[in-house]
Amino acid sequence: MCSKILTRFCFMGQVFDSWGGELSKAHFEEFSLPYLARIAKEVKERVKQASATTEGLPERIPMTCFARNAHHALEALSATEYNVLSLDWYVAWLQRRQLPPPPPPPPPTHQK
Repeated sequence: MCSKILTRFCFMGQVFDSWGGELSKAHFEEFSLPYLARIAKEVKERVKQASATTEGLPERIPMTCFARNAHHALEALSATEYNVLSLDWYVAWLQRRQLPPPPPPPPPTHQK
């Protein structure tokens, strides 16, 4: 359902997991990460499909994920299809610098 709404009404998607940091690393990877990854994947697929049939929709949209206090999950989140990971003040500066670079943002699309 979430991916259907994001597909039709936005040109950038941001997903919040405000309780992600309350889970252990193992519980986050079991109960939160699969759904966060699924949202990013499905939104990107649906946006691409919708743009083929609806004039004015972009072919791709950038996706941001904010998992509050989930510093233990940054490496796993960086392997998903999100273009940006929002970080909070719980993440140490050195840990931020060790993350792999995110996937490149989508190229701009021009409306017809």
